[in-house]
Formats: sequence, structure tokens, C-alpha cells
Amino acid sequence: MSVNYKAISQPNTTFNQPRQKEWIVFHSGDCGWQIKKQTSSFLEAQSEVKELLSNGGMYTSINRVMMCEVVPIDMVITPQV
Repeated sequence: MSVNYKAISQPNTTFNQPRQKEWIVFHSGDCGWQIKKQTSSFLEAQSEVKELLSNGGMYTSINRVMMCEVVPIDMVITPQV
């Protein structure tokens, strides 16, 4: 099964050189939410999520793992409906 990802953000031409967006993987364990991985690679973050779901222990389920796209302030988000 492959996932085809299409970013919803477009570069803001006002700044001319938009920064790279980041991916962050969060895990909610017995001590609350923690950052498990921060990377600029979607595939690396996805791999971390799969690893957590496979081997995360008793405090891991689909409700306790979150992968978020962090878009720099110099990006304009344009939702596609």
C-alpha cells in the first residue's frame, strides 16, 4: 500500500525563498504528549509512525500517535475543496 501525499501549501512569493516544511511525530504515553521525531522527510516521519504503532507498547494505539505537517510562516496555505 503506498500513500500519495500532495502538500496543500504553496510558496509565498513575497519572501522569494520559502523555508522547508517539517514533519513532527507525537506520541502520547504515560507522561503526556512527547515529540518522537522531527524531520523534513514525509517518508521518514511515516516510517516512525509505523514503528511506533508496531512496537510502541501498552501506551500506543492509533489514538496516541499523531503526525503533523509544520508549515513555516512564509508559506500561504490554500485548501483545495
